[in-house]
Amino acid sequence: MLRFSTFNVHGCNNPIKRSRIFQVLRKIAVDIVLLQETDFTSSRVPNLGSSSFGLWYHACSDSSSAQGVSIGFRRGVPFTLHSELKDPEGRFLLLKGELGHLTVTICNIYAPNIRTASWLKDAINTINTFATGALNPLLDSSTQKSAVSYRALRSVHTCLGDLHLSDVWRSVHGDRRDYTFYSNPNKSYQRLDYLFISDRYLPDVQSSVVHNITVSDHAPVSCVICFPDLCGREWIWRLNRTLLDSKAQVNSISQKLQEYFTLNPDPAPSGALIWEAHKAVIRGEFVALGSHIKKVRMKQMSDLLTRISTLEASHKRSLAIRDLAELKALGNTKFA
Repeated sequence: MLRFSTFNVHGCNNPIKRSRIFQVLRKIAVDIVLLQETDFTSSRVPNLGSSSFGLWYHACSDSSSAQGVSIGFRRGVPFTLHSELKDPEGRFLLLKGELGHLTVTICNIYAPNIRTASWLKDAINTINTFATGALNPLLDSSTQKSAVSYRALRSVHTCLGDLHLSDVWRSVHGDRRDYTFYSNPNKSYQRLDYLFISDRYLPDVQSSVVHNITVSDHAPVSCVICFPDLCGREWIWRLNRTLLDSKAQVNSISQKLQEYFTLNPDPAPSGALIWEAHKAVIRGEFVALGSHIKKVRMKQMSDLLTRISTLEASHKRSLAIRDLAELKALGNTKFA
């Protein structure tokens, strides 16, 4: 079971913002993420390697940083690249490879605002299995209107249908409406961010969610797909070194060690056994400490996102200025 997510990050060069983006991705528990509008250039791509995501592919423009797309894989995801196709303007990135034993094509698209439908039709012709990205032809809007002509929208739908690609969120939620972007000048919500998947994988889709708008002006969109031939990942415990950053936590662990060796003196015949056993004991203490810290952090994050969800639902109904101001303030909150 894998979780895919598309996220227009509206710039990813600032280290603080990158950290907050990764916090959101960890909260969503993403396995494969597709970022748009990274603002990277070919000569300046920061290191996105983190404790969660170890494999990245990028498509960037040589001259402009106003676009750029990236695809990242969480550590442990069994992806092997066979070939890739990059747009020189940083508008799309297509990867062909193996996901476990499945041969897949993953494509990340960031469509331009001008001549979107014709550009998108040409880009879609390069896609085989997956497609995702920010598509500016409005398929959903809170004003029930689209800036793109009906003929252009029908052309996009026809092109997607010819490739047997379906909008995952729409397939899961039917006639329900939700939005991924708020246009302040137009005072309207729009759904600009989509995940498309081959029709043959639709029965394997477990869920699809439009998340909160927090660190970017777009909301992440995710879906969970249960691939029958994909093996589970083996979990290996490793020490989280940040647990040693706090002097209080180090003193607590030191006290636990002292208590262990006090209760288990070191007689010569069984000294090696006691030494090996202490490793399991202290690992348990680290696991418990890490779990407690994570629960506190997740509680703070959950409370904040609950408040954001409530305000977003209220603002989508009323477009109240007070709700929008509070949403902007909460969106700048840094998780502890």
